[in-house]
Amino acid sequence: MSRDPAYSLALSDEEIGRYRFMAQLARHSEGEQWRTAGFVPDAKVADIGCGPGLVLVELADIVGPDGYVVGIDRGAAEIATASKLISERDLTNATAHEADAWATGIDEGSIDVVNVRHVLAHNTTENQQRILAHALDLLRPGGTLYAVDADLTMSRNDPFDEDAHDLNDAYIAHLIDTGRDPSVGPKLGSLATSAGFGEVQRFADFACLPPVTLAQIRPPAWAARQAIIDSGHATADDLARWDRALTTSADTAVARNRAAFIASFMIVARKPSSAARSGQILVGGARGAAGPAAPQTPSGA
Repeated sequence: MSRDPAYSLALSDEEIGRYRFMAQLARHSEGEQWRTAGFVPDAKVADIGCGPGLVLVELADIVGPDGYVVGIDRGAAEIATASKLISERDLTNATAHEADAWATGIDEGSIDVVNVRHVLAHNTTENQQRILAHALDLLRPGGTLYAVDADLTMSRNDPFDEDAHDLNDAYIAHLIDTGRDPSVGPKLGSLATSAGFGEVQRFADFACLPPVTLAQIRPPAWAARQAIIDSGHATADDLARWDRALTTSADTAVARNRAAFIASFMIVARKPSSAARSGQILVGGARGAAGPAAPQTPSGA
């Protein structure tokens, strides 16, 4: 088993479309949690594991011209996509940089909110700890972590589709056998506490994706299909079977009134106002101060 397994979801135009939909859904359905976390005008935000940048640009719109969002991802293609999106939208308050999630190069104590969205499930226990410890260091005293993750074992479809269920099970087995945790969502609070965060607020959401959505997007497990095959959890025949099933599901989604249910878990965790993990006081930038320095790509990114 690799100490640092690769991200399983391959980037594609189809996957970017799914990211776009999920980012817009998150902004709408998690509005209260976003405000509680501190995604407000003038905030300085680090979006760790930003992927192709669809949530990043939503956050940039919220924090406004006096705020700042810096996106971090280890994938070169993801950062190229995010940077292109930032340029296309002419955003002057957002950047994206290639780096590891636990070695971003961002100045310690310079961030108001660290966003870690659907990242921890794709990392080993060791790297989860490194990511959260680094997030704590990046935050100013009193700053917040907003973390979101799913529990893939709770995903359901109605009407039940055996092949779609089988695809999800293969994806779960792939993640577990490569050292990841597909059910990390309900554990976010204890992980944050173990990393040194103080006050933790927990939230949960059971999203229902309606027929019109299922007719347009495929589940994240489909984007992981090559990784699932490479890790020995599926064959080319399985892939063909899943493809047929997903095509049929999309074609009949509206007629059969199909729905998919996804369990998501969110926390807002606050850095103690007087000290960091080490017990040393960090001098952080106040909201509205200059944005964090552009991170340098560390070796091994």
